Amino acid sequence: MAEPSLADILREDEINMEFSMDGLDTQLYISKNAKVRIISVDDIELRYEPIRLQGDAAGVYVSEQLKAHQAYYDILHERLIDEHGNLHWQIDKESDVFRPMQFIPENATRLIIEIAKLFAAPMAWIHFETLQGRFRKSVQNENLMVATYMIVGEMVKYGKNMIDKELGQSDGRLSVPIKSDLAEWQKIQGDLSYLYTRLVNAKKRIMESDQRVYDLLFPNSKPILS
Repeated sequence: MAEPSLADILREDEINMEFSMDGLDTQLYISKNAKVRIISVDDIELRYEPIRLQGDAAGVYVSEQLKAHQAYYDILHERLIDEHGNLHWQIDKESDVFRPMQFIPENATRLIIEIAKLFAAPMAWIHFETLQGRFRKSVQNENLMVATYMIVGEMVKYGKNMIDKELGQSDGRLSVPIKSDLAEWQKIQGDLSYLYTRLVNAKKRIMESDQRVYDLLFPNSKPILS
């Protein structure tokens, strides 16, 4: 049975998920009936609840969420820096594999690859895995992280749309201080959405790089991702 797609997951009326984004423990909660979406990371809660922008406590809600989103942005920005470091390391590793192939006669390529696999195999054995299994697991994990980042990114985009709509139709209902905080929250929300786009792209490039090396080392194997 095929795994549910991002669209399938987001069509559910209620979602409660817990996962780790490369060590960042995260919980997502969506209730479409109650119009609530929550992203929890450690003690930070990003809460998208349009109804709370309507009451007397709107100022408290906006102030709390502005602080929460500022804290989350700092965490995510550091994560993007780390991910770009991982990407540069991965591209360098791929180049180390493919660059020598330009200077090897075609009829000797397969032999050189098999020798290289013998030298690389112990790195997988220390994890009680085969080299092929190690590569497959790496590509599958990166693919899972791409899907995870996309799900959270969609929730962040929902939050941005919520704020855009509120600012576009508030017509004097919100006080000046609340509108000021909401405008700042809107900016951070847009920055978060952009960070998630870059995280997804970085993860995809790492996964694609691993896939190219895998295809070179194991050309006759079945596809990792179907």
